[in-house]
Amino acid sequence: MLGVNPNADLAHQLTAMFFVALAVATVSMTATKAKISKPFRTWVTPRSKWFGELFSCPYCFSHYASVVAVAVVRPRPVYTGFWLVDLGISALAIVALSAFACGLIYKSIAATADPH
Repeated sequence: MLGVNPNADLAHQLTAMFFVALAVATVSMTATKAKISKPFRTWVTPRSKWFGELFSCPYCFSHYASVVAVAVVRPRPVYTGFWLVDLGISALAIVALSAFACGLIYKSIAATADPH
């Protein structure tokens, strides 16, 4: 069975969210900035303004990647009594953590890039 055990303690739930956020950040940066995905971005941008925007912004892309990841992993560090609200909170928290991780990834790549 995929996902985090719903009876797992808070530390386990938060650890799962942290790793999901790192994965979302990596997927977002790969889809929106990596050379390997540039042919797809070049192809989709003139065909759809919405997809062109989505595949050019790691923050925007991370929202969708986060929803997919939360649907699969289902981390729930917050229990409001409404599972959909709990998963929504998890998704938005993962977006925030992912944005921070994307910033770190971007800065580390920029620091190692050849300035010439």
